[in-house]
Amino acid sequence: MARTKAAKKDPNTETFKLKWRYAEITVQFRPDTCKSYREIYGVPMTQLKIQSPVALPITATGSWSSYIRGDLISEWGGASDYITGLLDHEADTSKWKKTEAGIRQLTLF
Repeated sequence: MARTKAAKKDPNTETFKLKWRYAEITVQFRPDTCKSYREIYGVPMTQLKIQSPVALPITATGSWSSYIRGDLISEWGGASDYITGLLDHEADTSKWKKTEAGIRQLTLF
C-alpha cells in the first residue's frame, strides 16, 4: 500500500470560519504570497480561498480562490470584512436572488 505524505501546514496562512447568511464558510487567508510583487509595487499580494458546502453569490460550487492586493484587504478592515462585503455586493443581483430563493425553497416531495 502506498503512503502519502501529509501536506505541511503553511505558517503564513490563517484559516478561520465565517458565517454568511445560511452558509458556514472556511476561509484561508495568506497575507503576503509573493515577495517580488511587494518589492516591485510596494504592497503585498494576498491570497484568499473559501470553501462552502453550498453555492455562494461568487461561486456556484462553493469553492473560490483569488489573489488580491493587500492594501484593498486592509481598506475593508481585514479578510473577513472583505469577503462579507464581496458576498453582500454580489448577493444584490437579481440572478443571485433567484438562486437563493431556490436554495431556501422547501422540498414537498
